[in-house]
Amino acid sequence: MAKTDVTGFYAHKLNPRGGWSKAAGPKPTAANFEAAHKAGLRPGSEVAFANALMQRAGGMTRAQLAATGTRPQFNAAKHLEASGIVKRVPMPPVDGDMVYRYALTAKAGKVVKAATTAKVDGAAKAATPKAAKAAPRKRTAKAATAKAAPATEAPKVDGGSTPTA
Repeated sequence: MAKTDVTGFYAHKLNPRGGWSKAAGPKPTAANFEAAHKAGLRPGSEVAFANALMQRAGGMTRAQLAATGTRPQFNAAKHLEASGIVKRVPMPPVDGDMVYRYALTAKAGKVVKAATTAKVDGAAKAATPKAAKAAPRKRTAKAATAKAAPATEAPKVDGGSTPTA
């Protein structure tokens, strides 16, 4: 399987008009992005970009994330940590800011392998020709049967005369 360059998904973040901000720290490498995608994050998403920043050797501070113009929701990253796909690596603070650093666990490889197997199985099923289905039966409308009205006599009205006693 050939490796693809995943940094293309993040070209607008890595090469903005003003260039990469020095305040954001070093640019994440293709390996950082691959690790974020192996964790199950969608390529091109802000959470995957933030996770790639967290995969760098020096980790990431919130100030560095803000310098990239990214504002992801961290619930996805916290979910990865809670599910055991990534683990938090303790890092000393930088300029008084907390440093976030993630590393993939062995469970991440199993998740990727399961997802890849599911994709391959799905592609194999799509590649096998299916037997021709029989044409669906046409629905035929039932003949409407008129129900007979109950046999009751209508009251007779005699031309306006009133009964006398």
